[in-house]
Amino acid sequence: MRCAAGTPARPRAGRLMGVPSLVLGLLLVLYPRASGSDSATPLFSERPVVATLLANETKCYHFSLDSDTTRNVVYWKLAKLYLRLEPCAGTPHMRASVYGCPSQGHLTNWEYQSDKARNDLRARGQPVPADWEWPGDLESLSIDVTHRNFYVEISQYQPPLRTNASLYDLENRLRAKGFLDQADRVVDIYAEGRLTSGGPANIQAQVNILRGYQQLLMPEAVYILTATLHDAAVVPAAKVYPLTNAPGWDRTITHITGGEISVTEGAGGEAAV
Repeated sequence: MRCAAGTPARPRAGRLMGVPSLVLGLLLVLYPRASGSDSATPLFSERPVVATLLANETKCYHFSLDSDTTRNVVYWKLAKLYLRLEPCAGTPHMRASVYGCPSQGHLTNWEYQSDKARNDLRARGQPVPADWEWPGDLESLSIDVTHRNFYVEISQYQPPLRTNASLYDLENRLRAKGFLDQADRVVDIYAEGRLTSGGPANIQAQVNILRGYQQLLMPEAVYILTATLHDAAVVPAAKVYPLTNAPGWDRTITHITGGEISVTEGAGGEAAV
């Protein structure tokens, strides 16, 4: 499913019979339930969810393996849960936990572009996108299926306010939208150094005020969330969405010199280089 199109056909997860993974089976037995599912929306494999999200809103989804699915999954060589968040508007952001909804105080185990994930990329010598590049992009998480319950939470990403420059930018954007009182309050906060003095409780109170001002500038988000349970040994993640993540895709941009493109207009026109 896409923001402006139908749902593309995807290969379904394959089943591989063999000796079950002892570690996987043990973990699935040891963690039959987790807290926080009462307020979460059920999420099912290969059933896309289309939803809207206000700037100050958070939505939590609960993906659970029933008994029959669990009996199958323990025989898979490489069981994975592939989560894909496709934004249509705004900056929806994804994180996941095996304990419960992170907004309810539960530990976040996976988060797209988290500090830990970015540090891991640097340690492996892989490129890390700049802070301003990835918000609002398509997000994905590939998670080992070691538990029966997973909680996927979607909220709108708010850029960190770590420097005076980020506060200046917030002030200017508030003024441009006509929020003059709020812009003046931002000036008072950074002019008086309220983010660096007054104790942790006072600093957190100032941060909450600034977060609220950020939300005034954020549009409603629209997104498509898809979970796919698959055996990566049979159906790797690169084949789950073959139209946008084709295996062996050559992303090299080649510049061709000495030619020109001419287009014949009308039905049946041809383009020649």
